[in-house]
Amino acid sequence: MSRPSTQAPGAADAHDALTEGLSLLEQGRFEEAKGLFQQVTGRWPTMSEGFLALGLACLELGEDAGAERATARAIELAPTSGGARYRRAEVLARLGQFEACVQALGAAIELSPGEAAPYLALARIFETSGQTERALEVLSGGLTALPGEPQLLEEVGRLRG
Repeated sequence: MSRPSTQAPGAADAHDALTEGLSLLEQGRFEEAKGLFQQVTGRWPTMSEGFLALGLACLELGEDAGAERATARAIELAPTSGGARYRRAEVLARLGQFEACVQALGAAIELSPGEAAPYLALARIFETSGQTERALEVLSGGLTALPGEPQLLEEVGRLRG
């Protein structure tokens, strides 16, 4: 997650709180992270990064509805953020909502064509559903946007066997 773009008073505090919460997530302290992200979204209710982080914490706790609500709110706050669409797609995939996940990843690619992760995630979804050719098309599009990107090249090689 990126540092909040606003330089309004408290922006550094918001960044510090997010950093602390993400550290808690990495440590597997999901309940504490969720509580901190709830404080962040309460204090900075227009900061999409806080809602994305809250969604990830909820997902780790098995709170699917909370994860879905939080990531949907993040998209409302940052509709042109490819990163937000990508994170939303992660939640949708874990919830088994694959059509919505594919749509979110398509939007992430459209909004942030210079990022490899959405191409890789979308290709893997197609591959796991038996659509290898479609996965290769996605990766080819990724290589057009990111020529020579090692992860994309590796995935193409693996799929072509």
